Amino acid sequence: SGAKAHVYFKSFRRTCAGLEPVDDSRKLTGGEPFELLVGKKFLLPAWEDAVKTMVIGEVARFEFPYELVAKYTQLATVLRRQAPDNGTDEHQAHGHGLGHGHGHGTCAGMELSKDKYKDLFELSGQPLIVEFELVRVEEAGSFERDHWQLSMKEKAARIPALKEEGNQLFRGGDAKAASEKYAVALSYLELLMSDTSRELIQSVKHDTVDDLKPLYHPLLLNFAACQLRLGNHADVIKYTTQVLEDKPEKHLK
Repeated sequence: SGAKAHVYFKSFRRTCAGLEPVDDSRKLTGGEPFELLVGKKFLLPAWEDAVKTMVIGEVARFEFPYELVAKYTQLATVLRRQAPDNGTDEHQAHGHGLGHGHGHGTCAGMELSKDKYKDLFELSGQPLIVEFELVRVEEAGSFERDHWQLSMKEKAARIPALKEEGNQLFRGGDAKAASEKYAVALSYLELLMSDTSRELIQSVKHDTVDDLKPLYHPLLLNFAACQLRLGNHADVIKYTTQVLEDKPEKHLK
């Protein structure tokens, strides 16, 4: 669990004339393999089970009953919208990590376009045939995971390291990269400090959260310093004002 499989896929449906192509991942992702994260709540668990039977370099074809691939329309809609030749402003990425149900870059809840992607809705009730080519596999721990893959406990543990990484980047003159580190650390910390997220942080000890809270304003000020160096003066005013309003007795001189 947690391994990343890089695959190409072609999907087909059965017709009276034989197999009719539906999608080709090479066209949808600009030639890049589709990344399938095993055991991470992918929309189509049956795909995971199929790919796990394959060896690197193998090309294999599987037929899935409709009930196992009913959510394919959601995945395909996202990939089509983000395809390089989509011709709209919806293209933002090349399909990496899509279809994983954690709220970030997922297909869940997306309104599907029945007019533009009519062929996908014609798949309803039909089996889906998918041909996979397994290009390579990265074992869990050998690659940096996306933010949504980290548990709350892992996010908490990453905050001090992200702050230090940002400090090093800032001292090295890379304010943009430093600001990205600070922004991630702030997002983790704000989630941990949020009352509405208490159910999400049951695995994180309260004293751990209390130990991390003092990092909040330094992170805000560091982020503001990056924005100053980048010329984003409105953000500088916004975040320094927030710090002053929160802790005027400490920062007002």
